[in-house]
Amino acid sequence: MGDRVISIMADAESVAREALSLWCRHATESVAARGAFRVLLSGGSTPRRLFQLLAEDSTREQLPWESTHLFWGDERAVPSDHQDSNYRMTREALLN
Repeated sequence: MGDRVISIMADAESVAREALSLWCRHATESVAARGAFRVLLSGGSTPRRLFQLLAEDSTREQLPWESTHLFWGDERAVPSDHQDSNYRMTREALLN
């Protein structure tokens, strides 16, 4: 493993923006090196803001979505349209 970096952010918005920066960098590097970017999505409400930032036109148009593969790492045992569904949150914040 490489060196670990611990970052302290001022607030949740700063965390989401740093995560966006990391996502964009890793997406570009991964596609260049391996031809694909594979992401295991977290559940809960924490990633919602990141997903919203990724869905913004200015960001969405820069990313290699055609080479990006999304996987759900933790889904609740509820219907996909249920208010507690992680899939639903991702669909509403990122995929629609």
